[in-house]
Amino acid sequence: MDWLRYLLLYGPEFAPIASVAAAAVLLTLTQPEGLIPETSRRRWFAVGTLVFIVLAWRPITEGAFFVLCMVGALPWLYWFTRTHGHQRLNSFRDWVIVLGAVVTLVGSQVFLHEVDYMRVSAGETSIRALYSSEAAESRFEDYSTGEQRRLSDYRGKVVVLDFWRSSCFVCVEQMSILDVLFDQYGAEGLVVIHVAAWERDRAMTYVAQNQRDTVYGGLDGVEQASSIFTQIGRPDGVGLPQVLVIDREGIIRSSFTGGVLPYTQFAIGVIPYL
Repeated sequence: MDWLRYLLLYGPEFAPIASVAAAAVLLTLTQPEGLIPETSRRRWFAVGTLVFIVLAWRPITEGAFFVLCMVGALPWLYWFTRTHGHQRLNSFRDWVIVLGAVVTLVGSQVFLHEVDYMRVSAGETSIRALYSSEAAESRFEDYSTGEQRRLSDYRGKVVVLDFWRSSCFVCVEQMSILDVLFDQYGAEGLVVIHVAAWERDRAMTYVAQNQRDTVYGGLDGVEQASSIFTQIGRPDGVGLPQVLVIDREGIIRSSFTGGVLPYTQFAIGVIPYL
């Protein structure tokens, strides 16, 4: 069903905001003087609106995302705090609101956990099928040489395939972590391939300014990019960066989606196959 598909794809992007908003409601109702001073509510409301626009425009690191959610959620409670900011739980309606906030807070976290589990269990099947067949022959342009390459060219190596886009700040930050991983294990047969999804010109500019020993490439056109990302459940690059660990036989062994992950997590996913 389309609504379920969109819920699984985009729900995790909004669940943290729901969590923070619910927590803000709870804090507001249990503070006798309210969280936002009366004199500065309009200013906070404006700031919150701007923050949410930024959040909708471009995903950022998870820590900063949470902080901005908190900053943005509190001002959006302007109308709520105006009527409830100076009282405790004095009515049945207040208790209903608190209960709803608790359910939202807990439910959003459970939702995130379950979606992650579903994406790993159900998503790995489609990823494996994709890369064991057609993706093994998918071409990408090597930005260093201008040549067309295939994933099958790296058969016999352990490949960390990193899908990124130049306007994704999280992607760029994670690339540096993967480059360190290559520095550590490149001599043991590890290859790190950063494949740009869309934005070819911007990606090539970045590569020219930040070229390292890892492989930088781009998908062969928007149509191919959309096809690959749709098949692995990331239409239009939702959830970037997307990192796949492919063993020496060309089989997908693990995948990492979204957010800046620690070096140790990637190392644990790679070392068993070296």
